[in-house]
This record gives sequence, structure tokens and C-alpha cells, in this order.
Amino acid sequence: MSKTKTLKGKEMYLVAEGIARGAHAGQTRRDGKTPYFKHVQEVASRLKGWELKTIGVLHDTLEDTALTEKDLADAGFPARIIAGVKAMTKPEMEYFTYIQKQILQNPDARQVKLADLACNIKGNDKPEQKAKYLKAQKLIKQAAGTRLAIRTDDTDVRRFWAIDPNNGDALMLATFDGTAYAFGVIINDSIRGFATQEEAEAFLAQFKGDGQLVTMIEGPAGGGLPKGWK
Repeated sequence: MSKTKTLKGKEMYLVAEGIARGAHAGQTRRDGKTPYFKHVQEVASRLKGWELKTIGVLHDTLEDTALTEKDLADAGFPARIIAGVKAMTKPEMEYFTYIQKQILQNPDARQVKLADLACNIKGNDKPEQKAKYLKAQKLIKQAAGTRLAIRTDDTDVRRFWAIDPNNGDALMLATFDGTAYAFGVIINDSIRGFATQEEAEAFLAQFKGDGQLVTMIEGPAGGGLPKGWK
């Protein structure tokens, strides 16, 4: 049995665009008139790089259509793309919990979500909804330290580790743009990384102390725990 070719580059995006167009056929935006596909197409247009554009145009397929992760894998999309689309897919949970637990944990999803939010904020005449999106936008930018560089490949990955003082678990956070993390903030069993203690404390202050400030240490480039850790 032949193996499905792994898609990449412009070809990957064009395949994704075709899949999204078909999957969202018949769906409209909240105005009941604008084809939903125009939204995901606009999100993709705001992003740079075929990987991010592909995640952008597919970002609502798992949430709002009958497509599954297996369908995307069978079509030839690489794991990075599927992980990004999955991170963008909101499960049954409170909106800002979804932002914290899924969007902030995936560097691609952070950028795609910012593009998605920009589209949703533009021309939005619902004050409460717009305020929610603006708050999410601010949270994502702060958590990323406003350095949302495009992840190119896995060769420049850096892994930073911290110990959760509450249970002794080792937590890892990877970066793909050369960013170094010296401090982390643990909230709801997840960790955010920061270059300085001041940035970490500023982020922690948003949650009124409902979190833990920890130091982070870089692990081996090839993976695994830092030297001396078990």
C-alpha cells in the first residue's frame, strides 16, 4: 500500500484551501450572508509562510465541519499543521481557559489566533463580544512577550524546563525562534515562559496571584531533561 505524500509549501496551502472551501460550503458568517470560507481565507491572507497560511485556512475545519484529524492526516498534512489546527479548535470549555490551555501553548496557534481575532474585531458592532476578543488579543501578545516570530522548522528548537513546586512535576516549554526563557509562570497545570523576572511578574499580576513564579533551565537541544535531572 502506497503512503500518502506529505504535503508542503504552496502545494500544501492550495490543497488546504480546496478542502476548506468544500468543508465550509453552505456555511455563512453571523450576518447570514457572507460565506464562511471568506473568513478563513482572510485569516490566511494575514499570515506569512505556507505553514501558517495552511493552519489559518483550516483553523475552523475540526470545530465547525465534519472533518477529523484523521482526514487531515490522510490528506498528507504534516503533524505540525494538524497540531496547529487542533490547538485552534475550541472544546467545551470557557473561552479564556481555551486561550490559556491551547492557544498559548502552540506558537503557530498564537499567530493564527491573532489573525483570527483581528478579523473578528474588524467591524464588530457587539460591544461585549468585541471586548472579549480585545482581551484575548492582549493576553496572547503579553504571553508571547510580543515576539511572535514565525517558526520555520524544528532545527532551531530550544527546550526550557521548570519544576512545579506544588507536585514536583517537570514542565517543558519549547521555543522555535531562538527565544530564551529564564522564568516561568505556572497556572492551571500549564506554564508560560518569560525572558525576565519583571515580565513574568507582570503576567502573574493579571491573575491576582493565582499562579506560581518559577525559574527555568535550558535542556539538551536534542531533547530530554537538563543535565543532572532525573
